[in-house]
Amino acid sequence: MANSNLSELKFVVAEKPQSATMSPAERRRLALVARIDEQIALATAQLEDRRPEFTRTKTVVNKETGQKSKVTASKNVRAWYWPQGSKYVVSIKYGLHILQFAKGTNAIECPSLKGVVTTLQTIKTAVAAGELDAAITAVAAKREKKSNAK
Repeated sequence: MANSNLSELKFVVAEKPQSATMSPAERRRLALVARIDEQIALATAQLEDRRPEFTRTKTVVNKETGQKSKVTASKNVRAWYWPQGSKYVVSIKYGLHILQFAKGTNAIECPSLKGVVTTLQTIKTAVAAGELDAAITAVAAKREKKSNAK
């Protein structure tokens, strides 16, 4: 009698298609685009003379009950741009490492803070299109090499 409910079902052997999962390159792109969005929000807030609010969600375990709950906490975002003379300079970071666009170049000069926002939007489009995959992969390889050495 216990098997009567299961006998109505059709059991098959199936594998999840590989196209449903993201490639490592796509995951890296999405992570970098999210960080660039934060930088755009930071620069835009600075242009508008207001303080931006960044939050993150983390899971906290109650020590007494062992229950997990989601908590929203504030997040500090450091700028990837800085003034240099009358202009601004922007570097793009992946983790703690700065991306190199060409050999020996690791920053972009912008005429103003408004130019920083425009430059970041251009870089975001390039990252989403996969134009910086080689630079991201090079930095990711450095990170993996360091973590494997520990």
